[in-house]
Amino acid sequence: MLPPRRNLSAQRLIDIRRARFFLQADPRLRTPFLIVDLDQVARRYWEMRDLIPSADVFYAVKANSSRALLAHLAQLGAGFDVASAGELHLVSHVLGIPGQRIVFSNPIKNQDALNVIARARPRVIVVASLDGLRQLDQLPVADSSYRPVLLVRMPVRGSNLNKYGSDEEVIPILRAADASGRFSKLGLTFHVGTQSTSSHKFQEALQKCARTIERLAGKVKLDVIDAGGGFPDQRAASNAAVPYRSILTDVASYLTRHLPARTEVFVEPGRALVADAGVIVTQIVARTETRSRSGGTRCLQIDDSLYRNLLGQWHDGREWDVHPFTLDENAPLSDELSDFVITGGSCDGIDQLERKGKKGHRLPKDISVGTYGLIDCAGAYTTSTATCFNGHENSDVVLFSQSGGQLHSHVERANRPWEDLSAAQ
Repeated sequence: MLPPRRNLSAQRLIDIRRARFFLQADPRLRTPFLIVDLDQVARRYWEMRDLIPSADVFYAVKANSSRALLAHLAQLGAGFDVASAGELHLVSHVLGIPGQRIVFSNPIKNQDALNVIARARPRVIVVASLDGLRQLDQLPVADSSYRPVLLVRMPVRGSNLNKYGSDEEVIPILRAADASGRFSKLGLTFHVGTQSTSSHKFQEALQKCARTIERLAGKVKLDVIDAGGGFPDQRAASNAAVPYRSILTDVASYLTRHLPARTEVFVEPGRALVADAGVIVTQIVARTETRSRSGGTRCLQIDDSLYRNLLGQWHDGREWDVHPFTLDENAPLSDELSDFVITGGSCDGIDQLERKGKKGHRLPKDISVGTYGLIDCAGAYTTSTATCFNGHENSDVVLFSQSGGQLHSHVERANRPWEDLSAAQ
């Protein structure tokens, strides 16, 4: 058993047992890999549906674009928020999701995006400028029957995602879109910012929407409000001492309080649905130690990297915790702890897992090469933001669910062409 002083939660112990199981059951798995609990994804999806009943849920594909995950969400009834030609093609063509369940939320579109929009015909298109509205005149549709919902991106005070849109253009865009007669409905969309643990940001944005609706009353009818993403993962909410469910119930009450009756409402959660459903399994590949009068430094290198699945340290200030474990549960690590610097597996010197205000990571003193590490709350913005720096391949993704007492799992394997060469020999 794991030493009690390591203070692992019951959930982390369950995650480690699962990781051991998959490592032992599938010799083809290579670290680092991601494990996703599809049952947990379903629980988070229904939680949002239940606590914000007035809103349709469109999952933000950018958070984790695993095909099996998307197929699972589609079966649950989710819609999808896409931001590029590639994401739209994946959802509409590869997975066969009808356009009525798709929002194209990126206001910036290249010609490839316009071409795929014309084929897939997503229900909603977002713009943030008059130029963006005029760009839709280039949609190569064969007829005039495609009349999507048009949403105008509205900036929100304090959001870190205000690179789209300006207050000055919102009303001129809406008036021009209304005059064109090319859209089935008009509305507004916003994003309160990444990992928002303050529900009041949603309230401020919805009050701003309400003022715009009132200003245009009798001139331009606004029927749709997309409250965007920004919902935090459960780790961020816990660190901020904010009950996650209270954020959702607050947002639901603000929707009712500030928007006219019969307003159609969308939300676009990404990490809130998948972050705490995923854990990364990595492995220690090197240990070094330097000695000095001040005591020296112990350093561990793992086979994951900030350039691979751990880019969240740069993406949104994430601090990664590594929970070590051995493959043999009867061979526990020492209860004596020491400070370690953890670096990633790339050749770049800045590839280091930071611990703000701390000497390093407190880990068992006898930790050695070959020891595994589990990184929790890693289901979002890990495999989807990993780069190919140093020629590294994508990570394997293991997705599992349980029903009728049976474990059902599926592996999306990374492309490792050198394995085919070895087999040929």
